[in-house]
Amino acid sequence: VQVATGRDKSALAFDWRRMTRQNDAVLKGKRGFTAAWGQTNRLLTGPFESAAAANTFIAQLRRADIDGAFVWTSPAGQVVDAIVAAK
Repeated sequence: VQVATGRDKSALAFDWRRMTRQNDAVLKGKRGFTAAWGQTNRLLTGPFESAAAANTFIAQLRRADIDGAFVWTSPAGQVVDAIVAAK
């Protein structure tokens, strides 16, 4: 699921940590990832077992006032990097 976009991966990592602190009930146990998208990057979470599971999660995000998320499936060979937890 794509939750945001941005050019700076460090800023996306900061955004992910902020989102998880502010929305622990929805994002607990989820991991953040980034993937290149042209000249910017996607901020992702997942993977999910199915599109239905991803859509259920997106509905939970909307109820938590996190808008704009959508299902995104990486193409074969797409590099997806995990966000490293802050120390």
